Formats: sequence, structure tokens, C-alpha cells
Amino acid sequence: MDLFFTAASFWTLGRAIAERRLGFWCATGALLGLGCLVRGNLLLPLAALAVWVLVDRSATVPKGRSRFAWREGAALVLGAAVVLGVVATRNRVVGGEWIVTTAQAGQNFYQGNNAGATTGRYVALPFVRSNPKYEEHDFVAEAERRSGRTMTTRDASRFWFAEALAWIRSHPGDWLRLMAKKVVVLWEAYEVPDNLDYYVYRETAPVLRLPLPGFGLVAPLGLLGAFLLRNRPGWARGILVHFTVYAGSVLLFFVIARYRLAMIPALFPMAGYAVVHMARAARDAVQGRGSGAWAIALGVALVAFSNLPVRTPANHWSARLAAALHLPARPESSSIAHFNLGVLNAQDGRLPDAETELREALRQDPAHEPIYVELGKVLAREGRTDEAIEMYARAVAIEPRDAAVYHVLGILNRRRGAVEAAKEAFRKALELDPRRQDSARELGSLEDRSGPGPAPRSP
Repeated sequence: MDLFFTAASFWTLGRAIAERRLGFWCATGALLGLGCLVRGNLLLPLAALAVWVLVDRSATVPKGRSRFAWREGAALVLGAAVVLGVVATRNRVVGGEWIVTTAQAGQNFYQGNNAGATTGRYVALPFVRSNPKYEEHDFVAEAERRSGRTMTTRDASRFWFAEALAWIRSHPGDWLRLMAKKVVVLWEAYEVPDNLDYYVYRETAPVLRLPLPGFGLVAPLGLLGAFLLRNRPGWARGILVHFTVYAGSVLLFFVIARYRLAMIPALFPMAGYAVVHMARAARDAVQGRGSGAWAIALGVALVAFSNLPVRTPANHWSARLAAALHLPARPESSSIAHFNLGVLNAQDGRLPDAETELREALRQDPAHEPIYVELGKVLAREGRTDEAIEMYARAVAIEPRDAAVYHVLGILNRRRGAVEAAKEAFRKALELDPRRQDSARELGSLEDRSGPGPAPRSP
């Protein structure tokens, strides 16, 4: 939806500039406001466009007249305020706080700016479960633990902003190196997955396998177009303002494919302009006139910057092409996507499909403990108890502090009649988490049948 609202706002922006009608300025603001509801950092380009409308007379004022575009700027802000005001009012009534879109900006800012954020991509935090169902709760709980006071979600957002800024101030060199990595990740051809993985879905969606221009072509040509259009007034300048501020907002946080998706409506027209310019430069060069060869050279350099080294899963056509041409390549994993599909198949009762997806995830990332846990659940549901125990044993070998895994090991060992192994697993679960009443009940039940064993040790 951020693609649609951004593209639609560009259309109304063009109409507003061409026809100088306040209704189109208001519609532009409303569409950008709707975009903010699905992509919170669109608030920054919205604010930048409001300032641009006020100070750049090429957008609003006929040549020769000198004034600020107060009416046009007010119409733009009014359109956005109507949309965002309704949401803020609803949040105030329901949640008791004036929140315009979401209250997760601080958490996301910390996610992309902390000592463990070394790649420029999303990196899981040790105290946050990577599940939207628990993320907000875990962030608030950790903020309360560190601060020693009760917090609302908005309070937690401010807390995590402060934590990230404190790290940046104390480690400026590390932060600058991190920002440089984010720039590379932002413009590379590889579609960094989050909850959606383009490279997995293209295996079953034929439209994604069509030879259409991807980010590795559109982005570098769009950058070239942005440079060529840097002095063009009117609509082109408005697009550049939106594009530049939005790209910067992504860099402030962390880079994944769906975050940078909102840049596409700006990149395509700028890339088209670059293609036309390069075609004209090539024609002039053939005819022995003009000096536009630099644009072609810059375009080629930008394409190389975006696409080298080749980053894709090993089964993608670009990886095979890179191998054939002996190009530098770095294989990427789609393990998380297969893991998510495995979990979804298991929830829907499609256990064979779930096992297939989870084993593929395991093949690509054998050090990811949750894969063993979920695969163990599937095998246990299929009655393959010994194989399930093996998966859980591998899970505790990777993460020996997970009390829940030991509890399930106790259940599985009890199922196959290994009473002493079951007792030991329940004791270990209680050692790690003395509050586990389920482990205490299971251990007590087994000891009633076979006599007491050694008492569980305190952690």
C-alpha cells in the first residue's frame, strides 16, 4: 500500500503544480498521510515537502512573483492533518495517548543503531522475540527492567531513542562505519528479506520470474537520473525532495527490502529519464558530437556498484550467471523464509510440508536453534518421538538456557518410557526457571511413581 499511496501522491503533486489548484495540494497531503499509516517514516518526506512547497517558488508561483506559497502549503498540511488527526484522536480515545501512526520509532531506531547492529540489516536483539505478537511487550519489559520504572509504549519509544543516541555519542566511529554499510545495503541489488522473501516466493509465483527490471537496474539508473535532474524545477524537484529524505530515513534505521520499497515510485521515472539521456548521449557520440559519454560511464559504474558482488541465494539465476562469468559473489540464505513457511504449514496441519520447509531452513542455517525446536514439534506430532528428541537435543546444544526446550524433552522422554531422562530434563527446566509449575508437576508425578531423585538445584 505504501507503493500505491506514494505513486498516487506523485500524480496529484504533478497535477497540483501544473494546474495550481488547492484541491490537488490537499489530495497530495491526504495521500501522503495515508502512506504514513503504512510506512511511518513517510512522515519525514511529508514534512520536507511541506517546507519545499513554502520556499520553492518553482512549484507554486508564476515567474516574476515573489511570495511564500502559504495557501498551497496549508492545503498540503491540511490534507495530511485530516487523515492523521482522525488516527491520533482514535488512539487517544482507545489507548489514552496522542499517537499519530505507531509508537515504535524509538524501538526501530535502537534496532538499527546499537553495538550489535554490525551489518546495516535487521539483527535480532537478545531480549526481543522475533514475532510481532511479542515484540512490543518485550521492548517495554526490557526498558522497564533497565530504567526501573513502569512505562507506556510511548515512554518505551523515547527510552530506546535515548539508548541509541547514547551509543552513537560514545561510539561515533563505529556508527559512521555502520552508516557506510547501510548505504551499500540500501543500494545493492539484493532484496534483503524480512517476513517476506522475494527469492522464495518467486519459486511458486511465475510473474516474479519474468525478466522485468529489478532493483539492481532501476536503482542505479534512478540515482543517475536524480543527478541529471538535480537542477530541474517543479515536479521533478518535488520528487527529488521526497526521494532524498525518504532514503535518508531508511538509513537512520536499518535496511530491508520492504522498507526501501517506497522509493520505487520515484526511482522509476528518474531511471526512465536517465535511459533517455544515455540514449541521446550514445547517439551523439556515434555522430561525433556532444560530450555525454560521462553519463554512460557513470551509469555503468552505478550498475556495477549495485550488483557487485552478486548477492543472491545459490539457486537464483543471477548466482549461476555470476559463476559462469567468474564474477565476485556472496551467497545469501533464505532460511528465515523457509522457517516461517514451515511454522505456518504446521499451524495449518500440513505436517509433511512443514517438515520439508523446516529441513530446507536447517540445511541453509544449521546454527539457528528455533528451527530445531519447530522441527522437533512437527516430528513429535507425527509420532516420531526419537527423531523429535534428537532435534530438541541439538537445540539445547546451541542454546542451553532455554527452560521450555528442556521441559519438552522431559515430555518426549516420558512418552518413550525413559523415566530417568525425563526426570533430568524436568529438573534442568526448573533449575533454569524455578517458576515453571508445569515442569514441577511433571517431575512430581514421575517421582510419585518411581521414588524421589535428587532435588532440583537453584540457579
